[in-house]
Amino acid sequence: MPKQGDERSTAPQGPVPALVESYRKQLEEAERLDTPEGALVLHLATLFTSDGHTASGAAALSRELRAAMEVALKGAAKQGDSIDELTARRRAKAASA
Repeated sequence: MPKQGDERSTAPQGPVPALVESYRKQLEEAERLDTPEGALVLHLATLFTSDGHTASGAAALSRELRAAMEVALKGAAKQGDSIDELTARRRAKAASA
């Protein structure tokens, strides 16, 4: 937390990069956005989208981001895709017929 008189801002500056927004959306859908693990994922995604990485640095950050996301989503209920939803509706309709 910035100290009084600290000129740094904790508010985001400018538009949120698409990669960060994508991770944020996935965490929100999994109800993991407001967890320490979710915060780490967003921090790593923000770092990844910043400039100044060497190729090896970007690769290492990418691995850490992937691992952090895996930990953040561990135990989360999996979202069904549209095929799963269609299959469930067909089964329900067949069961009621």
